[in-house]
Amino acid sequence: MKILNNLTLKYLKLNKKRSIVTIIGIALSAAMICAVTILTASFQSFAIEMVKLEEGNFQAQIADVGKDELEIIRKNKNIKDVMLTNDLGLGSADGIGNKEKPFIMVKQYDKNAMDKLEIKLVSGRLPENENEIVISKGTSLEEIEVSIGQRVMDGEVVPLYYGTMPNEEFIVENTKTYKIVGVIERPYFENEYGVYISGITYINENENVTVLINTKNVKNIYETMESIEKEIGVSKDISYNRNLLMFHGVSKNENALTFIYTAALVVIVVIMLGSVLVIYNAFAISVSERKKQFGMLSSIGATKKQLKKSVLFEGTILLIIGIPLGIISGIVGIGVTIGVVNNLLMQMMEGMMVDLKLVVALMPILVAIFFVILTVYISAFIPAIKASKISPIEAIRLNDDIKIKNKKLRTPKIIRKIFGVEGEIALKNLKRSKKRYRATILSLAVSILLFVSISGFVTYMLKGSDMYYQSIDYDISIYLRETDEELISKISRLQGIDRSSIIKSMINLEGMDENKLNKYIIENYEDLEMYHPKLEDGKYAVHILVCSLNKEEMDRYLNELGISELKNNEVVVVNKAEIFYPIRAEYEVLNINEGENILEDLKIAKLTDKLPFGLSDMNGNVIVITSEENVLKTMPEEFNMEPMTDVYIKSTDIDTLDKELAKLQEESSFYFTNHVKEAKQIGNMKLIIEIFLYGFIILITLIGVSNIFNTISTNIALRKKEFAMLKAMGMTNKGFNKMMNLECIFYGTKALLYSLPLSILICYIIYNSMQGVFGFGFILPVNSITISIVGVFLIVFMTMIYRKQKNKKRKYN
Repeated sequence: MKILNNLTLKYLKLNKKRSIVTIIGIALSAAMICAVTILTASFQSFAIEMVKLEEGNFQAQIADVGKDELEIIRKNKNIKDVMLTNDLGLGSADGIGNKEKPFIMVKQYDKNAMDKLEIKLVSGRLPENENEIVISKGTSLEEIEVSIGQRVMDGEVVPLYYGTMPNEEFIVENTKTYKIVGVIERPYFENEYGVYISGITYINENENVTVLINTKNVKNIYETMESIEKEIGVSKDISYNRNLLMFHGVSKNENALTFIYTAALVVIVVIMLGSVLVIYNAFAISVSERKKQFGMLSSIGATKKQLKKSVLFEGTILLIIGIPLGIISGIVGIGVTIGVVNNLLMQMMEGMMVDLKLVVALMPILVAIFFVILTVYISAFIPAIKASKISPIEAIRLNDDIKIKNKKLRTPKIIRKIFGVEGEIALKNLKRSKKRYRATILSLAVSILLFVSISGFVTYMLKGSDMYYQSIDYDISIYLRETDEELISKISRLQGIDRSSIIKSMINLEGMDENKLNKYIIENYEDLEMYHPKLEDGKYAVHILVCSLNKEEMDRYLNELGISELKNNEVVVVNKAEIFYPIRAEYEVLNINEGENILEDLKIAKLTDKLPFGLSDMNGNVIVITSEENVLKTMPEEFNMEPMTDVYIKSTDIDTLDKELAKLQEESSFYFTNHVKEAKQIGNMKLIIEIFLYGFIILITLIGVSNIFNTISTNIALRKKEFAMLKAMGMTNKGFNKMMNLECIFYGTKALLYSLPLSILICYIIYNSMQGVFGFGFILPVNSITISIVGVFLIVFMTMIYRKQKNKKRKYN
């Protein structure tokens, strides 16, 4: 066996260039697979850190733990961190918060909880006793008296996530005076849009507490908690940080990482398919080239097993060189990519506390190595079996490589008429070496297929993500918790406003008979049921959004519709609904005409599909535009509420306006969204996706290029005797070059004929699958198709030129 291995090493040294091309193919495969596994691990780590930041750095918690029970928990050998917390409750305090956040949520922490739960100081220090407190918003106060209690409305406790309600009361249960010793950043339990700021004080360990726990091995969390409960001897209220456990892959009821791992596996399989073609062709050609050698070895006693091992040994040598190169390249490449992505993420998520970090762990690298080894040995296995079956007689005759049947070698007469005798010989050359011909065509076709299909997927995804922002005609939207004319006046006087629309609205649910609905709804009811469900009385639900506009925008809107004014009880009805889920559709909702009534006594002055500035709807609603008096008139009597008020602004100076709104928000109760900034963030997200996807396309293309070069280059190298014979028969250099060029054209044309229709079909399937979310016409990836056509012929011709130059330097025997 040692002799066979030495012969294999000598063969690899004698064929350095082809060996290098094969090593490059293995290295590229290893780099791509390693990049996928490292990126998967990095995103998993990023998700874990985000959960820790947003939901707390603990795996489980036990409520209502006494002093003796706490000692049992602390003594458990599997516990890493024990953090003590307690909720004192919601409080109110003079001088704390604002109209938007009028309350304070007071929690007690021990020192370990303050450290492990990442309470970050802005100024001052952390509390050291029960009489000191830190809060999550700046204040000039040094001391506060907090009244702890509950928000109540109509005898019911108001949930924490509700905004301030007009008729709610705050019932005080006890009071406590604290010294303010510091200001902290918003902790994980404080909702950015909630009604309270946060206060953290020091815990009293003599009382029952809530214990937050981290184990030494997260995978044992459930067993550890069960053992603790048994030791305590009493059933405890145990809950888990399920999102954190989910991303650790130890959730009891759901495997959170299934989607991430499945996506990574799909990408790895695609890479393996492309790589197998490159590496398989290299080994197949190697076996073909060494046929005489294997025949001789077989004649002097080499067993089938030894010949098979010789080919697999060749693969092992190439693996040993290719894997380290690929792994290092993959880590460096994905490291650079993550660095670029991090900058974009920082721009997208202002104040983001977590970086996407490169995680170079042993397991992702081992997984990558496993898949690369699998790829190479799959590629080498069939050629190894063929090598083991080569008999001495077969090796001498070489009759297995070229099997000629007269009928199969016939070429259409038109080929000779168009291309001459050189074209006929070129086509016959391809036909008589079918295995090599098919391998080359398959290599070209798969490369084209992968390139066009993935490019099409990128095109459709980016096109779809653009659709939402193309339909928005305003820069900023503002939601007021309650109608405040003084606040609206302040907003309208801010700098940088070009145009503003003040829309007051409320929504009515109406039951409609089937004959009142557009037949499209009935025909597509399965898809539209969530928008127009059947009511108990057999009618169909239709939501009618009744809106009023400020005078300037109402006059402009009516003018666009050709109406001078709306009389009392007259309305404009936008009867066109637009939805994006579960299908993308636009349809008329009601069978209704101008002059008829809607909502009992409101007369339709105009039916239109044009919405006023600022108003958009994707919920299948009928929209009624009317006066503010009519909006109030349609309010159901049982709703003792004001209409919702929204302001939509087109800006001349978005940055200035954004800053002024942020400043005004500190003293008033409203939310606003900067859609220009949001669109920029979406643009950055698209760029991140493009970086990864186009990077993947480039690497797949490189694998394809090395595959094509390796296959064609070696095929030509193996035909040196054939070329010598043609030269001896009188073929001129011009004729020879013409024959070789025509072979290039036949290779490229046939590969394109096979791959392009299939690529377009796959693109259409991808496009079709996206129509449930986005609606746009089928886009043929013309640029990708053009690049693939030019690229294929360019690669084939360059390979042919390279090999012809090499052959000129050889002496034909």
